Amino acid sequence: MGGHIATQNASFKRIVEILKPRGYEFFGAEDGFSVFDSGRVYKLNPSNIPRGMSGFIAGAGRHTLLDENNNVDKNKLDKAVNFFGKGKFDIAIGSAGDDHGTQMHLLKKSLEGKLHFYVINKTMDNDLGGKDGEDEAPYTDFTNGFHSAVINGVKMIHQHFHGAWTNNLPYLVSHFARDANWTGIALAYWGLADKIIYGELPKEHPGHSIEEIYNTIVEAQNKNQCIYGRKFAMIIVPESTKIEEIQHESDDLIDVHGHRKLQPEILVNSLKIMLEKKYKLKTQAVGITYEMRNFKPTNEDLVFAERSAEVISDAILRGESGLESTFKICDDWIEVETAPIEKVSVKRYASYYPKPLIDEDRFEVSDEIGKYYKALFGERMARSDLLPRKPKILYIFRNKQI
Repeated sequence: MGGHIATQNASFKRIVEILKPRGYEFFGAEDGFSVFDSGRVYKLNPSNIPRGMSGFIAGAGRHTLLDENNNVDKNKLDKAVNFFGKGKFDIAIGSAGDDHGTQMHLLKKSLEGKLHFYVINKTMDNDLGGKDGEDEAPYTDFTNGFHSAVINGVKMIHQHFHGAWTNNLPYLVSHFARDANWTGIALAYWGLADKIIYGELPKEHPGHSIEEIYNTIVEAQNKNQCIYGRKFAMIIVPESTKIEEIQHESDDLIDVHGHRKLQPEILVNSLKIMLEKKYKLKTQAVGITYEMRNFKPTNEDLVFAERSAEVISDAILRGESGLESTFKICDDWIEVETAPIEKVSVKRYASYYPKPLIDEDRFEVSDEIGKYYKALFGERMARSDLLPRKPKILYIFRNKQI
């Protein structure tokens, strides 16, 4: 396991429920791949796995079998092989995104014929699934954890509209997203935000300028002034974006996969300061970060987690190895299937989608995201159901009523 999501306990609980009566015994690796050093595992039974608790009862951790040059580290691999041999394990099941899915595939190749490997797909930022070479369709349309992350984030955005309205201010909402636009697009669309300062910019791109962000916010304020009589605005600022003169990638905090830690709180607070300093535009800054991982999983996400567990359990019973769970959207329903780990584990960007999900000139999401994920999130609510109607104004000193 790498970074945790809301539904890992639900997945593993369901696998144990299905296979334990058939004679299988289950153990949770303490803090992910660090078990290869510690050798510590937790005995798992359905009774000690809390279905509705986010994360995993045995812990998680970011680890890698690769060295700093991205080659397999023989010492680390030997420790992993030794662990599985000493424990006399037959099967390893990971909850993995692109990084840890790759690690599971490496283990599969190294222990071919000795162990069976499976992955339950996960990543709250949805950047998984690559694209099929034949028709460029993704191997998975979404991931476990994505639904809970978006729904919990949307609930918070809807609440922050109250403050934006009351204080006549633009709200700048930054959130976890790593380096893909998926979460930001979904938060902007179902959160009813005015604008998104989108990411997935080319490496050579200097970043969005403060001036264009200022103009974008003012445009949203003016539009809301006309419709609602208040100069509020809701602006989504994913941590995946780049903004000129702001450095929110840490030079000191780098994980084992070589990813510099992105700090959305620094990003949005720096933007707030620069907008006020350069343009005297007051804003409020909000970060939605670990809430997306730690808050209670949605009922829908719990069902996806358990259906993922069921297809992996079926693969185990058939003796098929090297598979990862997938979700395919078919019109109004969702199919849960499997595909090879190495194919599903490829990073997938929102820009891979064949139709534009963002109007980049206007910094707005398109209706395409609503069409794509209608089966996942349903219809979004109307702003008229969230916000008051434009109030009538009385001009006391001019004795004039409008």
